[in-house]
Amino acid sequence: MSKLLVYSAKLLSVEDGHVISIFGKTKKFADYFEIVLGPDEIKSENLEGVELDAIIKFEKIEESDKKTLTVLEIKGHDESKQTFVANSSANSIVQGDIFKFSIYITLGSFIIFLDGTPYCTLSNCKSFNINRISIFGDVEQLYEVNHAVAVPKFENFSKRKFSGTLPMLKPETAIVFIGKFHGTIDGYVEFEVLDTLARTSIMIVVNFESQEFVVKMCDHSQDCQTEEKTVKPEKFPLELNEDFKLALGITKRGLVITCNGEHIADYPVEGNIYHSNQAQFIVMSYKKLEVDIQGVDSLVMKTPKLGSFGLSQLKYESSHFVSWLKMFITK
Repeated sequence: MSKLLVYSAKLLSVEDGHVISIFGKTKKFADYFEIVLGPDEIKSENLEGVELDAIIKFEKIEESDKKTLTVLEIKGHDESKQTFVANSSANSIVQGDIFKFSIYITLGSFIIFLDGTPYCTLSNCKSFNINRISIFGDVEQLYEVNHAVAVPKFENFSKRKFSGTLPMLKPETAIVFIGKFHGTIDGYVEFEVLDTLARTSIMIVVNFESQEFVVKMCDHSQDCQTEEKTVKPEKFPLELNEDFKLALGITKRGLVITCNGEHIADYPVEGNIYHSNQAQFIVMSYKKLEVDIQGVDSLVMKTPKLGSFGLSQLKYESSHFVSWLKMFITK
């Protein structure tokens, strides 16, 4: 039987000193949730070859109407299982409440933190085999999933905000947001990707009410100079309560945006754009429209070798990107 997949995203170059952190909320009647780090082909039916499989189980406590974390089961790449029973100092994840779970990678070991407090250690680990994080089970909402070179510092959570990090942001990569819109069409959602190295951000605003996409590019190093482009497709490709895949492709000549594999817009950018090994993203919903993010992936694409910059070259490059992306993204 397949497990319920809550979130899945690609990771790149997990090394000593890195921290992978998850900030979310469990369901009111949660029985368990599971965090898996491993190869890019992680499947819920078969977790063979994973580097970390952490299962958090909840059990009833006497004289309490909630369940609390009592057992943490951890498996490493050698399939050996370790069981840790919660104690008073780390008994902090409860059913229906917010949790903060972090994995600190150091000297061949994974140190597990709960709410910023060290909880247990898994030894003899191989971080170089980790290319993906997957989260399964009874998680009501995720607020943040980060892969960073720092001890995690969680922001104040918001039901309308989801944030995290991306493994790479450079020409010939594509960023894909996977999720589902719900609520009413009275509202809009902002998808912002920030290159922390170049201090440049690109924002895609999805407006259900006007059935438009607004693309904004901001240079934070120059008093946040912003360029904006509005696109109104003949047929709006999104629906409430339906899965979507919104992709931002970065080519050598600009940006290409697709939704469910269909081309939305091109955005020419002259000069270098995005040369960062790590970037941040923020997804924010407004008014009565909400969004659940189920994954954020980074893909490496192939683009044709073209000459000098020009809009015609970008359109040609864009058509190749859209064709390539359709092999990976279907509605």
